[in-house]
Amino acid sequence: MIRTAVRVVIVAGLVLQATSLLAAEKTVFASNYPLAYFAERLAGKPEIVVQPETAGDPTDWRPSIEEILAIQQADVILLNGADYEKWARTATLPPSRVVDTSAAFKGRYLMVEGGSRHQHGPEGAHAHRAPASTTWLDLSLAAEQARAVMEALASADISEKAELQRNHELLREDLLTLDAAFQQAAAGHNDVLLVASHPIYDYLAARYGLKIENVHWEPEVAPTEEMWAGLEELLARHPAAWMIWEGEPQPGSVQRLQAMGLRSIVFAPGGSRPENGDFLSLMRRNLANLEKIFAGAI
Repeated sequence: MIRTAVRVVIVAGLVLQATSLLAAEKTVFASNYPLAYFAERLAGKPEIVVQPETAGDPTDWRPSIEEILAIQQADVILLNGADYEKWARTATLPPSRVVDTSAAFKGRYLMVEGGSRHQHGPEGAHAHRAPASTTWLDLSLAAEQARAVMEALASADISEKAELQRNHELLREDLLTLDAAFQQAAAGHNDVLLVASHPIYDYLAARYGLKIENVHWEPEVAPTEEMWAGLEELLARHPAAWMIWEGEPQPGSVQRLQAMGLRSIVFAPGGSRPENGDFLSLMRRNLANLEKIFAGAI
Protein backbone atom coordinates (compact mmCIF):
# COMPACT_ATOMS: atom_id res chain seq x y z
CA MET A 1 0.00 0.00 0.00
CA ILE A 2 1.29 3.50 -0.88
CA ARG A 3 0.47 6.53 1.23
CA THR A 4 -0.12 9.16 -1.38
CA ALA A 5 -1.07 12.24 0.60
CA VAL A 6 0.76 14.39 3.08
CA ARG A 7 -1.52 15.47 5.88
CA VAL A 8 -1.54 16.38 9.55
CA VAL A 9 -4.61 15.15 11.38
CA ILE A 10 -5.53 16.59 14.77
CA VAL A 11 -7.72 14.21 16.73
CA ALA A 12 -8.84 15.78 20.02
CA GLY A 13 -5.40 17.14 20.76
CA LEU A 14 -3.24 14.27 19.44
CA VAL A 15 -1.22 15.26 16.39
CA LEU A 16 -0.96 12.40 13.91
CA GLN A 17 1.12 12.53 10.75
CA ALA A 18 0.58 10.55 7.57
CA THR A 19 3.48 10.86 5.15
CA SER A 20 3.74 10.59 1.39
CA LEU A 21 6.30 7.81 1.74
CA LEU A 22 5.91 4.09 1.16
CA ALA A 23 4.12 2.06 3.76
CA ALA A 24 7.58 0.98 4.92
CA GLU A 25 7.94 4.43 6.48
CA LYS A 26 7.20 3.79 10.13
CA THR A 27 5.52 5.96 12.75
CA VAL A 28 6.39 6.23 16.44
CA PHE A 29 4.06 7.27 19.24
CA ALA A 30 5.69 8.65 22.39
CA SER A 31 3.62 9.25 25.52
CA ASN A 32 5.64 12.28 26.64
CA TYR A 33 8.18 14.77 25.34
CA PRO A 34 11.37 13.18 26.72
CA LEU A 35 10.61 9.96 24.84
CA ALA A 36 9.66 11.91 21.73
CA TYR A 37 12.94 13.82 21.91
CA PHE A 38 14.94 10.61 22.28
CA ALA A 39 13.13 9.02 19.32
CA GLU A 40 13.55 12.10 17.14
CA ARG A 41 17.28 12.29 17.78
CA LEU A 42 17.85 8.58 17.38
CA ALA A 43 15.82 8.10 14.21
CA GLY A 44 16.93 11.37 12.65
CA LYS A 45 13.38 11.75 11.35
CA PRO A 46 11.38 13.94 13.74
CA GLU A 47 8.42 13.99 11.35
CA ILE A 48 7.59 10.34 12.10
CA VAL A 49 7.33 10.84 15.88
CA VAL A 50 4.00 11.90 17.40
CA GLN A 51 3.04 12.67 20.98
CA PRO A 52 0.04 14.03 22.89
CA GLU A 53 -0.33 17.77 22.46
CA THR A 54 -1.97 18.78 25.72
CA ALA A 55 -2.35 22.02 27.64
CA GLY A 56 -1.40 20.30 30.90
CA ASP A 57 0.89 17.56 32.10
CA PRO A 58 0.82 14.48 29.80
CA THR A 59 0.59 12.24 32.87
CA ASP A 60 -2.95 13.61 33.32
CA TRP A 61 -3.87 13.04 29.67
CA ARG A 62 -6.84 10.77 29.00
CA PRO A 63 -7.08 9.85 25.30
CA SER A 64 -10.43 9.53 23.59
CA ILE A 65 -11.50 6.37 21.77
CA GLU A 66 -10.46 8.01 18.51
CA GLU A 67 -7.03 8.78 19.93
CA ILE A 68 -6.58 5.21 21.18
CA LEU A 69 -7.45 3.96 17.70
CA ALA A 70 -4.83 6.30 16.27
CA ILE A 71 -2.17 5.15 18.75
CA GLN A 72 -2.89 1.53 17.83
CA GLN A 73 -1.72 2.28 14.28
CA ALA A 74 1.78 3.34 15.33
CA ASP A 75 4.61 0.92 14.52
CA VAL A 76 6.29 1.64 17.88
CA ILE A 77 4.43 2.77 21.00
CA LEU A 78 6.83 4.23 23.56
CA LEU A 79 5.59 4.38 27.14
CA ASN A 80 7.46 5.90 30.04
CA GLY A 81 6.33 3.25 32.49
CA ALA A 82 6.41 3.67 36.29
CA ASP A 83 2.63 4.20 36.18
CA TYR A 84 3.07 7.38 34.10
CA GLU A 85 0.41 6.43 31.53
CA LYS A 86 -2.59 5.71 33.73
CA TRP A 87 -4.76 5.64 30.60
CA ALA A 88 -2.83 2.57 29.38
CA ARG A 89 -4.25 0.44 32.20
CA THR A 90 -7.55 0.15 30.35
CA ALA A 91 -6.52 0.85 26.75
CA THR A 92 -6.12 -2.05 24.33
CA LEU A 93 -2.71 -1.67 22.69
CA PRO A 94 -0.83 -4.16 20.48
CA PRO A 95 1.64 -5.84 22.89
CA SER A 96 4.25 -6.50 20.21
CA ARG A 97 4.59 -2.78 19.52
CA VAL A 98 4.43 -1.43 23.08
CA VAL A 99 7.76 -0.61 24.77
CA ASP A 100 7.97 0.23 28.47
CA THR A 101 11.16 2.30 28.43
CA SER A 102 11.74 2.12 32.19
CA ALA A 103 11.14 -1.63 32.58
CA ALA A 104 14.88 -2.38 32.83
CA PHE A 105 15.14 -0.45 36.12
CA LYS A 106 11.76 -1.34 37.56
CA GLY A 107 13.52 -2.53 40.71
CA ARG A 108 14.80 1.02 41.24
CA TYR A 109 11.43 2.77 41.07
CA LEU A 110 10.84 5.22 43.88
CA MET A 111 7.57 4.60 45.67
CA VAL A 112 5.33 7.42 46.89
CA GLU A 113 1.85 7.73 48.30
CA GLY A 114 -0.41 7.67 45.26
CA GLY A 115 -4.08 7.69 44.36
CA SER A 116 -7.07 9.00 46.20
CA ARG A 117 -7.64 8.11 49.83
CA HIS A 118 -10.18 5.36 50.38
CA GLN A 119 -11.18 2.74 52.91
CA HIS A 120 -11.20 -1.08 52.97
CA GLY A 121 -13.18 -2.34 55.90
CA PRO A 122 -12.42 -1.23 59.48
CA GLU A 123 -8.72 -0.34 59.06
CA GLY A 124 -9.44 3.26 58.14
CA ALA A 125 -8.80 5.53 55.18
CA HIS A 126 -5.49 5.19 53.38
CA ALA A 127 -3.78 5.64 50.04
CA HIS A 128 -1.77 2.96 48.25
CA ARG A 129 1.88 3.50 47.36
CA ALA A 130 2.65 3.91 43.68
CA PRO A 131 5.82 4.51 41.63
CA ALA A 132 7.01 8.07 41.16
CA SER A 133 6.78 8.52 37.42
CA THR A 134 9.08 11.37 36.32
CA THR A 135 11.97 8.95 35.97
CA TRP A 136 13.90 11.06 33.44
CA LEU A 137 14.69 13.72 36.07
CA ASP A 138 17.42 11.31 37.12
CA LEU A 139 19.45 11.80 33.95
CA SER A 140 21.24 8.49 34.39
CA LEU A 141 17.82 6.81 34.15
CA ALA A 142 16.97 9.02 31.18
CA ALA A 143 20.05 7.54 29.48
CA GLU A 144 18.71 4.04 30.17
CA GLN A 145 15.36 5.01 28.69
CA ALA A 146 17.11 6.39 25.62
CA ARG A 147 18.80 3.02 25.17
CA ALA A 148 15.42 1.26 25.40
CA VAL A 149 14.09 3.63 22.72
CA MET A 150 17.09 2.88 20.48
CA GLU A 151 16.57 -0.87 20.83
CA ALA A 152 12.85 -0.51 20.05
CA LEU A 153 13.50 1.56 16.95
CA ALA A 154 16.13 -0.93 15.78
CA SER A 155 13.75 -3.88 16.28
CA ALA A 156 11.09 -2.10 14.23
CA ASP A 157 13.54 -1.13 11.47
CA ILE A 158 12.73 2.54 11.96
CA SER A 159 16.20 3.52 10.73
CA GLU A 160 19.43 1.78 9.84
CA LYS A 161 20.87 0.07 12.90
CA ALA A 162 24.28 1.65 12.38
CA GLU A 163 22.72 5.13 12.29
CA LEU A 164 20.66 4.41 15.40
CA GLN A 165 23.77 3.23 17.24
CA ARG A 166 25.76 6.30 16.22
CA ASN A 167 22.99 8.63 17.26
CA HIS A 168 22.55 6.72 20.51
CA GLU A 169 26.19 7.16 21.45
CA LEU A 170 25.89 10.92 20.95
CA LEU A 171 22.62 11.14 22.89
CA ARG A 172 23.96 8.99 25.72
CA GLU A 173 27.04 11.21 25.97
CA ASP A 174 24.85 14.32 26.15
CA LEU A 175 22.64 12.86 28.87
CA LEU A 176 25.48 11.54 31.02
CA THR A 177 27.45 14.77 30.65
CA LEU A 178 24.41 16.64 31.93
CA ASP A 179 23.98 14.07 34.71
CA ALA A 180 27.57 14.70 35.81
CA ALA A 181 26.97 18.47 35.72
CA PHE A 182 23.94 18.10 38.03
CA GLN A 183 25.99 15.98 40.41
CA GLN A 184 28.81 18.51 40.42
CA ALA A 185 26.42 21.42 41.01
CA ALA A 186 24.75 19.68 43.97
CA ALA A 187 27.98 18.42 45.54
CA GLY A 188 28.52 19.99 48.94
CA HIS A 189 25.01 21.45 49.06
CA ASN A 190 23.08 18.42 50.29
CA ASP A 191 22.07 20.30 53.44
CA VAL A 192 20.19 22.97 51.47
CA LEU A 193 16.47 22.66 52.22
CA LEU A 194 14.01 23.13 49.37
CA VAL A 195 10.24 23.15 48.94
CA ALA A 196 8.69 21.97 45.68
CA SER A 197 5.34 23.25 44.49
CA HIS A 198 4.44 19.83 43.13
CA PRO A 199 5.41 16.26 44.15
CA ILE A 200 7.26 15.39 40.94
CA TYR A 201 10.92 15.76 41.87
CA ASP A 202 11.53 12.44 43.63
CA TYR A 203 14.08 11.13 41.12
CA LEU A 204 15.83 14.49 40.95
CA ALA A 205 16.14 14.59 44.73
CA ALA A 206 17.29 10.97 45.05
CA ARG A 207 19.92 11.12 42.30
CA TYR A 208 21.44 14.46 43.24
CA GLY A 209 21.03 14.39 47.01
CA LEU A 210 18.51 17.23 47.33
CA LYS A 211 16.38 17.68 50.45
CA ILE A 212 12.95 18.51 49.03
CA GLU A 213 9.59 18.63 50.80
CA ASN A 214 6.47 18.96 48.67
CA VAL A 215 3.26 20.90 48.63
CA HIS A 216 0.72 20.47 45.85
CA TRP A 217 0.21 23.85 44.23
CA GLU A 218 -0.34 24.81 40.62
CA PRO A 219 1.73 27.77 39.31
CA GLU A 220 -1.20 29.41 37.56
CA VAL A 221 -3.64 29.09 40.50
CA ALA A 222 -3.61 31.31 43.59
CA PRO A 223 -3.15 29.16 46.73
CA THR A 224 -5.97 29.12 49.26
CA GLU A 225 -5.49 30.29 52.83
CA GLU A 226 -5.57 26.65 53.91
CA MET A 227 -2.67 25.94 51.53
CA TRP A 228 -0.69 28.88 52.92
CA ALA A 229 -1.28 27.58 56.44
CA GLY A 230 -0.06 24.15 55.38
CA LEU A 231 3.10 25.69 53.95
CA GLU A 232 3.76 27.50 57.22
CA GLU A 233 3.47 24.20 59.08
CA LEU A 234 5.88 22.59 56.63
CA LEU A 235 8.41 25.41 57.03
CA ALA A 236 8.29 25.07 60.80
CA ARG A 237 9.96 21.65 60.48
CA HIS A 238 11.70 22.19 57.13
CA PRO A 239 12.95 25.82 57.06
CA ALA A 240 13.68 26.14 53.35
CA ALA A 241 14.67 29.38 51.64
CA TRP A 242 13.62 28.40 48.09
CA MET A 243 10.50 27.02 46.44
CA ILE A 244 10.90 25.17 43.15
CA TRP A 245 8.02 25.58 40.69
CA GLU A 246 7.24 23.49 37.61
CA GLY A 247 6.18 26.66 35.77
CA GLU A 248 6.14 30.41 36.25
CA PRO A 249 4.13 31.18 39.40
CA GLN A 250 1.70 34.04 39.80
CA PRO A 251 3.35 37.32 40.91
CA GLY A 252 1.09 37.46 43.96
CA SER A 253 2.29 34.04 45.08
CA VAL A 254 5.92 35.06 44.59
CA GLN A 255 5.47 38.21 46.66
CA ARG A 256 3.76 36.45 49.53
CA LEU A 257 6.44 33.75 49.53
CA GLN A 258 9.12 36.43 49.69
CA ALA A 259 7.41 37.90 52.73
CA MET A 260 7.75 34.45 54.33
CA GLY A 261 11.44 34.28 53.43
CA LEU A 262 10.99 31.98 50.42
CA ARG A 263 12.39 32.81 47.01
CA SER A 264 10.94 31.19 43.89
CA ILE A 265 12.66 29.50 40.97
CA VAL A 266 11.44 27.34 38.07
CA PHE A 267 12.56 23.79 37.37
CA ALA A 268 10.41 22.61 34.45
CA PRO A 269 10.05 18.81 34.49
CA GLY A 270 9.78 18.68 30.70
CA GLY A 271 6.91 16.24 30.27
CA SER A 272 5.56 18.48 27.50
CA ARG A 273 7.51 19.99 24.61
CA PRO A 274 8.99 23.35 25.69
CA GLU A 275 8.06 26.53 23.86
CA ASN A 276 11.75 27.22 23.27
CA GLY A 277 14.64 24.83 22.73
CA ASP A 278 14.64 21.10 23.31
CA PHE A 279 15.02 18.60 26.14
CA LEU A 280 18.72 19.26 26.65
CA SER A 281 18.46 23.05 26.60
CA LEU A 282 15.50 22.86 29.01
CA MET A 283 17.49 20.74 31.44
CA ARG A 284 20.45 23.11 31.14
CA ARG A 285 18.16 26.00 32.10
CA ASN A 286 16.97 23.94 35.05
CA LEU A 287 20.56 23.28 36.04
CA ALA A 288 21.39 27.00 35.84
CA ASN A 289 18.47 27.74 38.16
CA LEU A 290 19.62 25.14 40.67
CA GLU A 291 23.09 26.67 40.56
CA LYS A 292 21.54 30.01 41.51
CA ILE A 293 20.07 28.36 44.60
CA PHE A 294 23.38 26.81 45.57
CA ALA A 295 25.29 30.04 44.93
CA GLY A 296 22.97 31.81 47.35
CA ALA A 297 23.47 29.03 49.89
CA ILE A 298 27.25 29.40 50.10
